[in-house]
Amino acid sequence: MSRHTAIAAVLLVQFLGVSLAAQQPAQTREQLTRALQEYRDKNDLRGQAITLLCLGIAESKLNHADAARSDLMEAATQMSAQNDVVGAWLAFFTLSELEEGSRRPTEAIRYVEKALSIINDAKVSAAPFSLETLFTLWDSELPRSMLDVYASFADWMKPTVLESMLEPITRDSYASLLMDIGQLEKAEAELKKAADGLKDSPIQYDAIEAHFGDLRFLQKRYDEARAHYRNGLDASVRTSMNPIADPMTELWFYGRLARVETGAGHPEEAKRWNDKALEVARSLGVPIIEWHI
Repeated sequence: MSRHTAIAAVLLVQFLGVSLAAQQPAQTREQLTRALQEYRDKNDLRGQAITLLCLGIAESKLNHADAARSDLMEAATQMSAQNDVVGAWLAFFTLSELEEGSRRPTEAIRYVEKALSIINDAKVSAAPFSLETLFTLWDSELPRSMLDVYASFADWMKPTVLESMLEPITRDSYASLLMDIGQLEKAEAELKKAADGLKDSPIQYDAIEAHFGDLRFLQKRYDEARAHYRNGLDASVRTSMNPIADPMTELWFYGRLARVETGAGHPEEAKRWNDKALEVARSLGVPIIEWHI
């Protein structure tokens, strides 16, 4: 799973507690394959769509790229036909992440733009809005009756889900892909839009700070890059608002800060951050090299 996918998943968990699969991907894939055939035999289109989505995600975790592409494209087609905005968005967003991991930036950008188009179309659509996919995937101890109550407020929740959840995630990922191909001005515009979507949110999204830091580093604006990385590091720390903080994210920020200080000509500061990275890596049992010293 790429860093972007992990970050997107974390933000979705923070907002709605989405959990796609607690089991091992191979075991999940076997179960989903059987379920898909059962839904096909019954001509259950809704069951097929959600199962294809989960199966595509499981295949991508197993690095079965071709199978994942096929499942996710079929899921996206079926979700779109059923006017399931969230399901179609998740299928295309996952396709983008898959293509990024396969080093196919043109395809990754095409799919993330499709995900963004789905959001924009949904904003102006008068069609009923559904959170069924999220609640179907939600690994929650709440009774189904309570989830049905939440689902009944889907239209009321629509602006928040689209503009403060899905759109910032999508624009942030889009910006990162644009940086990868050297389109820095366009990437900056997308990052600003992503940040605007979260400006009134109590949730801090460390990925946007991380990518702003990357952008400023590429522009050799090291003081600004440092500030963004520090903000991202602060946002990544485990708090009551971020109970599932990942120590690997902290490690990533230490590495980025070491890189910034190296670029800025501050070797002692670079070493200090690198030492922090090594300390965290050793505590996690993660093999690491001293990239920056």
